[in-house]
Amino acid sequence: MRAALLTLRQRLAFAKRFVRRGFGRPTLALLPHLAAFAIMLATERTVTAMTAFALAWGILNFFWLALTCRPVISGALSLLMMTLLVLLSQLKYHVLMMTANFVDLMIVDTDTVSFLFMIFPALRWIVALGLVALVPLVVIVWRLDPLRVHRRFATALLILCLGGLTALEMQLPMQPFEAFYGGNLVSSFARSGVDAVSELITHGRKASRSTGFVRSIEAR
Repeated sequence: MRAALLTLRQRLAFAKRFVRRGFGRPTLALLPHLAAFAIMLATERTVTAMTAFALAWGILNFFWLALTCRPVISGALSLLMMTLLVLLSQLKYHVLMMTANFVDLMIVDTDTVSFLFMIFPALRWIVALGLVALVPLVVIVWRLDPLRVHRRFATALLILCLGGLTALEMQLPMQPFEAFYGGNLVSSFARSGVDAVSELITHGRKASRSTGFVRSIEAR
């Protein structure tokens, strides 16, 4: 056991020196963005949807970047959240023939999670194993990430992406029936977030939830 720990420590030290010398910096920083680009090509269908996807990716990435100041760790966390959103949206589409939207976040509670685990028992173990594997991975990436970005710069870009997504949805609003097409998973969620926040600010939480439900019924 002790020999294995020493070997792991030596490998981490070598990897850290390799990254600090500059050989692995571009690769580590670009990998999450390349993976996100592949997800966009696989799930988004129109130019508008791809633009919304890119803006949503920017919002996630710059949000974590403003908190951590580390490009690699922010990209990894953003990719994790994006992948989870795609999987959950696909799951909802297979069950309800409708992709996930921002209003779904308002109805998630302990009963909803318990019901989901009851329907899919294997999901409980997948989540548990995922969390167990995630913690050491985040620690390793955190130690290997030598790059830094200023919080003000990341915050400014975050606001810019938020403004771009809002302007896109205001100029080219998403139609309710688009949620039943089965594609544009991330962009539909992001664009529905603009509509939900607008309804929340204008009419309150209950009205925004009922509006989303009514739009779903009308689309059917």
